[in-house]
Amino acid sequence: MFKWRHQFKEALYEQLFCPVPEKYRELFADSCFRLNLARLPVLCLAAMIATLVAGVVQIESIHEDSGRLIRNLLVFGLHFVFMTVFFVLTLYYNQRGARRRSLPYRFLVPVFSVVYLFGEFSILCATIDRDSAFLRFVAILFLVLGLPLRPRMQSFAIAMATGASFYAAMPLFPPLRRMLMINSVLNVFIMLVSALSIAFLSYSAYVNTFVSRSRVSEANDHLLGLNQELQRLSHTDQLTGVGNRRAFEEKLALAWTRCAALGEPLSVLMLDVDFFKTYNDHFTHPIGDKCLVSLAHRMRDLLHRRSDIVCRYGGEEFVVILPETDLATARLLAERIRTGIESLHIPAPPTVTGPFVTVSLGAASCVPPEGESPQHLVDRADKAMYISKQKGRNRVTILE
Repeated sequence: MFKWRHQFKEALYEQLFCPVPEKYRELFADSCFRLNLARLPVLCLAAMIATLVAGVVQIESIHEDSGRLIRNLLVFGLHFVFMTVFFVLTLYYNQRGARRRSLPYRFLVPVFSVVYLFGEFSILCATIDRDSAFLRFVAILFLVLGLPLRPRMQSFAIAMATGASFYAAMPLFPPLRRMLMINSVLNVFIMLVSALSIAFLSYSAYVNTFVSRSRVSEANDHLLGLNQELQRLSHTDQLTGVGNRRAFEEKLALAWTRCAALGEPLSVLMLDVDFFKTYNDHFTHPIGDKCLVSLAHRMRDLLHRRSDIVCRYGGEEFVVILPETDLATARLLAERIRTGIESLHIPAPPTVTGPFVTVSLGAASCVPPEGESPQHLVDRADKAMYISKQKGRNRVTILE
């Protein structure tokens, strides 16, 4: 029966405090934390300067009451020492990169706020009944500087500053002081309402700007992720999951350039599945596709370096790029691939010699010369592969 009250409270809260959406609250809190942490040293420095100026003005304006002068200077000096300590601490935390929920920081901000407000109050008290417009200006400036200390409390800070500024301005009108005191409550109330309205608009703009930026950033991240996924799909063979022809050409060009710069050999292996057309005709194409997937995964597992790349060249042909690999090592790797695929024991068609599916490989290697295309190396590996097929298949042929 009280559900409408709860809904009314939630709607009122939404309208008055302009909360941040749930998924952005953690980011908003971190943003406020970084903002406050960056502002704290500036506020400390401003407070130190304001306290020094207030002390100088007190020395020049108070001559007849030495006790009051000493008391004020003692308060200002204590406040200056505290602000100096906070200045050093905030610089330290800015350099170190404090965490938002760390105990020292959670203790530092409330204590700093109390000391900062104490400084404001002491300067304002020193201005009451004193004809010191400059010191009152310093006090009001002191208050205004403290407004952005904590964005979530901005409304109350503006209200406090407005009320305090009103009282600080009272000594400017000695003949009207009594009347001002009589109407002070009403005037301050009106000023507080005005300040709260301004603060509400300011805070709402702050939240809306943050949320808008967060949504734009989220959309950009989503688009970046889609572009990366599209880039990955455009370079991946949809059947086997290894690189496609486009990926092979790009990776080969990069490996060719790198090996040419380093003066290292580059090797290429060409691989063809023996009697694959017969395999498809006997077992159907879906089974042939599964066979190609198994072979591609097996080749990828047999290569242990991240720089070694397996790509599907077309149909039942695969190609392997081996950067910084000489011909002898390329031959060992090719033999490992041949025996590894044969060890899968994938049944071959009855009309084929041998019980299992096998592959024929060709390998070629060179130190990339300047001005030559890597296609020459690919053609030599392809030629070596066809020699393996002519010699009876299920073997590795090397071209020097």
